[in-house]
This record gives sequence, structure tokens and C-alpha cells, in this order.
Amino acid sequence: MAEINYSALGGHIATGKPSPVYLIAGDDGYLRRSSLEMLKGKYMPDVLPEFNYTEFDGSDCTVDEIAAAAETLPMMAERRMVVVKDMDAAAISAEQYRKLESFLGSVGSNESCVLIFFNVSVKASAKSGDKQGAMRSLIKKAGTVINCKTPTAAEITDILLTEAGNTGAKISRADAAYMVERCGSDITNLLSELAKLHSLCSAQGEGKITRAAI
Repeated sequence: MAEINYSALGGHIATGKPSPVYLIAGDDGYLRRSSLEMLKGKYMPDVLPEFNYTEFDGSDCTVDEIAAAAETLPMMAERRMVVVKDMDAAAISAEQYRKLESFLGSVGSNESCVLIFFNVSVKASAKSGDKQGAMRSLIKKAGTVINCKTPTAAEITDILLTEAGNTGAKISRADAAYMVERCGSDITNLLSELAKLHSLCSAQGEGKITRAAI
């Protein structure tokens, strides 16, 4: 179906039609985690989640277990959600990999489950010929790969401004860009600093985060 970057995920979700399978991969850990939370926020069953949500450790489960969970009909809900964390296709046995290929080849017809392969630490290689790269290609064919590549400074600035809007902090675009310049590109660290600056400036009676505070 498609490969998109993080900035396109909101528009994808806004269509209201989920892909049957996702791979959340890429270099930026914050964007990977945020992508998972966005998908959960939209598609996590709110009815009987204890029956309609399953999470696997990809290093300690079989393809049969994943397939059984994905193919189980949802209980009193439109769909189920299954999340598989850190499945390294290159590390599983040849038999398991053949089953994975077969399963991913048929998963596109399953409309009652949203299946998410989420890379906490394992990076899905884009190189042709290796198993992890082949898994990425199969998921891209059947569903959507979310490539959480390292964002540009401008994209990080946009993330800071969005978070500021969500938390009530006020900061100008120029000062948000200055934060990125001074504090680096680690988004988790930047958001932590943003929260500290918001508290500091609020305590000082400032209506917004100031350049001097940064």
C-alpha cells in the first residue's frame, strides 16, 4: 500500500480507514512511540479492551500466536488490535520466517484487526535481500510502513510548537527554533526542557517562554 513519514501519519489517520498492518520503524525513538500512541488513540477498541487488545514481545512469541490473535474475531467491537514489539525477522528460524511470509501475504484481507509491528529498538533494514528488509517490503505491500526518520530542525520546531499548544505553554516559532539550536535534536529532552521553561516562566509571571529563560 504505502510508506509514509511521521508528518503524514495524522492525515492518514484522519481518513478513518486503518491499514490492516503497520510497521513502525526508523531512527527516532520519540516519533516511533508517538506513532504507536496515535494509532492506539484512533483504533484501540474502547469496548472490552481486555479481550480486543493483545500485545506480544516479538523476541518471545511465535508467528502462529500472532496469527491466531489477529484472526480472532473482535468481541462487541468493530475490530481488534494486536501489537508486536521488536520482532527481528533475521533472528527467527527458517520455519518461522516462512510462516511469517505466508501470514503477511494474507493479512491484507483481514478487516477486523489492526496489526502493528512496533520497533522499540530493532531497526527494520531497507536493504534488499535480508529478512528484515523483506519483512518491511511485505508489510508495505499489505499495509503501511511508518518511517520515523530523524526529523529536520524545522520539523522538530513544529513538534515543540504543537506540544506547547497542547500544554498551554506559549513560545514563538523563533524561540522554539532557538531551543532546537541550543539544546540539540533529542525530542524527548527538548519536550522535558519545554515543560521546565513553562513552569519557570509561569512562576515568574511571564506570559510566554522568553529567550532569556532559554
